[in-house]
Formats: sequence, C-alpha cells, structure tokens
Amino acid sequence: MNSLFLAIVLMVAVVFSQSACQKKDSLRTAEWRGEGPAPELPAGVAKNSKPMTVSLGDQSKKLDFQSQKIDGVEIEGAYFKKVESSKPEYISFQWLDQIPMSKRGSLFLMKMQKSDWTKTFLKEHPLAGGEKAIGETSIVYRPFSEQPELLFRVLVESHDGAVTALYVSRDFRVRSKEIQGSHMDQVSASVFPEGPLKSELQQVFLKNLTGRTLQSSLLKVSTRADLTAEAEDNQFVYPVEDSRFEQVQVYFYINRSMNWFQKTFGFILPFQLEAETSLGYPDKTNTAFYFDHKIRLGEGDNEVFSKIPLDPTIVTHESIHAVIEAVARLPYEGEGGSLNEGFADYFTTTQFDNPRLGETAYKKAPFKRTVENNWSPADRTGGLYHDSGIISGLFWALQKDLGAAPAQQLAWNTLLRMNPKSNFESFKTEVMDLVSKMDADSQKKADLVLKSRGWTE
Repeated sequence: MNSLFLAIVLMVAVVFSQSACQKKDSLRTAEWRGEGPAPELPAGVAKNSKPMTVSLGDQSKKLDFQSQKIDGVEIEGAYFKKVESSKPEYISFQWLDQIPMSKRGSLFLMKMQKSDWTKTFLKEHPLAGGEKAIGETSIVYRPFSEQPELLFRVLVESHDGAVTALYVSRDFRVRSKEIQGSHMDQVSASVFPEGPLKSELQQVFLKNLTGRTLQSSLLKVSTRADLTAEAEDNQFVYPVEDSRFEQVQVYFYINRSMNWFQKTFGFILPFQLEAETSLGYPDKTNTAFYFDHKIRLGEGDNEVFSKIPLDPTIVTHESIHAVIEAVARLPYEGEGGSLNEGFADYFTTTQFDNPRLGETAYKKAPFKRTVENNWSPADRTGGLYHDSGIISGLFWALQKDLGAAPAQQLAWNTLLRMNPKSNFESFKTEVMDLVSKMDADSQKKADLVLKSRGWTE
C-alpha cells in the first residue's frame, strides 16, 4: 500500500467520522452596543480569552480581541471583540463555526504537503532578484471572499523591505498577491526631540534598554546599514550624518509615542515592535510602512523624501499602525484602510499638537499632508489617503471645539470599537453612539461639528 493510497484512506476516514457529529457549517456575526440582551458568544471564544486592560484617567476598561484558528488554520477576516468596564458595553464578532466539510479533504492533503510544498512552489515560481520568502508558510481559509477556499500563504520580502502575501492553491496557482503593508537605565543619547526643523540637538535618557543595543522588552531597532548603534560608556552619541544617529532617533520617537499611549490611555502593546532602518541599503529608498509588528524605513532618495528616520511625524505615524493593529486590526485598503490611516494621522498630530505631517522629510512641498481640512463624507474619492483626511479632519475639528483630552478620548473609544470589516458607515454609527453618551455641553459642541462637516443633517 503506497503512501498516497494510505493518505486517501485516512482522509476518507476523517471526513466520514466527522460528518456524523458536526452541525451544518455556518458563519455567525453580531454587533451589540450595550442595549438589549447581549448576543450569544461563538463557540471557542471563552477559552481563548486574554483581555487587555486600557484606561483613561480613573476609568478602566477591558478589551478582549481575538482572531480565529480552526485545527491550526487561520480563518482570515474572522474576529471577536468585546469592550467592557463594569459590564460589557460593546460586542462585535464575525466567527466561523467550522471549516466546511467540503473543504476537509483538501485540508487533510495540504497538511500532509506542507513540509515540502514551499520548496516546490519556489522552484516553479522563482522569486525576482533581491526577493526572499520570510516566515513560515501558513494554511489559511478565506470564508469571506467571493470564492471561499483553503490556500497556502507565502510572505515575500522585496529588496526595499516591502512585504507581499502570495495566496496560492495546493496545485501552485497564485490566486492573489496582496501588499501587507531592559535595563541599562540612564543611557544618554543625542537626538532632535522635535526633529531637526523644530529643535536643536539635546541629550536625553533612554530607559529600560536590555543591553548595549537599542532594544527593550517592547521595542527593538535594527538596520540594513553596515553599522549598528551600540552604547559606549552608557551613551549613544553619533554625528548627525551617521546611519547610527538615525537608529537612535527612531528609537526615541517610537518609545515616546508608545509612552504617550500608556500615559494617556493606559495601553501597552501586547507584542515587541521592531523598527528597521536603511531599507534597500546601500540604495536610498522612500520606504516607510508598517506590517506584522515591524516598521520599515528607508533613507529617502533626496528627491521626494530625505532623511525619513529624522521626521518625527512619519516615524510616529508608522508606530501608531502597530497600536491600531493590536486593538482593531483595520485593513490597509478600501474604506477600512482609510480609517486606519485616518486614526494614525490624528493620533500623530494630536501628540505633536500640529496638523501637518511630513514637514521634515517631504521635499516636494512644505508638508506631505494635513489634518486641517473641511472635508465631509460626501467628499470621498476612493483614494486611500484623501479619504483618510475625512476621518482625521473630523477628530482635529472636534479637538478644536472640545479640547484635546475629550477629542482624544472619543477617538480612542471609537478605535476600540473598530474591527476588520469597519467602514465609514460603521465608523459613523460608533462615533454617534459615543457622542450621545457625553455630558450635555460636550455633546452639543460635538453635534455642531458633526453637522457642519456633513456627518449629520
């Protein structure tokens, strides 16, 4: 009896043994905001619960946010989210009861193939020069696509650091390509606290480092350049032109941003964030994006961007995408992508109390974009960054009328209710619901802003 025949026999046995006891495949969804009876929770949620604690002032909330795996297979687009203080106030989920029986045979064979599958695929589909496969090939199920199917997912990193996910069938057909995108206390460093345009070089202290490099339990800075920053005599001091100076600057900006989220909302990233500089080295690239717990930054080509790591708004903006991933997992394209960018822009600009982004690095104009605008939902064009300005512009306008703290709280509580399928309509629903719970004076001011910007009539 050969191995293929044995595999088929085992596969049939598995399918028939499960078909007798499993209920009909189904997808469960819910959106609950504290009114009426809470929805019944999907199976498998409770045992995986690992809620985070977030707070604002003396108010503490718990955030339970889960993705779904079935038999080790990632269910793309599935999630469960619950926000509660003294009692649950928001529950949203999109959850699959089980992988359809019609897919079980393919899944069985894919698991058997997995160990050698990637090598065979890369032989049949050689990567371009400078590209490399990273991480482990995963088996994923995409139940929310037009044609739900089980696929292998291969992550490919290009020369300039961009990451693409290849979704490939068992017979090596590429279905789609998708851009994704301590304790050495009192170590001193020389940095521009507000960037080279708005501050002079100053000595600051970097706390909680775990060694001589730029690494703590929550943040790590690495580089593609030929020199890595290491502390000498408890100091990180380099010439401004040195690539190691950029590494120190990036650590300082991101660490400050994460401290702001901890101080303002009681939020700490549940994973270590990595930032890699000098993408494309020795070439100078305009790379600046976040994906999968990692920020990737190029030097800038000196035509469109220059000295990207020294721009506090660009580095901070990318770090905030990590926060958004942790609490909302908003997508990077479509309306959800515009929400993602809009939240990142607003939380960047409110940290600096400045509506402009990219003032230091962008070479084609005084700044790359601004959150100071009067755009309404009717002004949507489908452009990722244009439409993001509708979101960031709303919160910036609310900040002007309500003050920074109430606007920041509203933005944060709205973000806590976002999820992978959020769009402009669901964003509006959550903002309106949260505004309705404000004190009378704040609610009146917020309602006027919402009406003036076309969110209400």
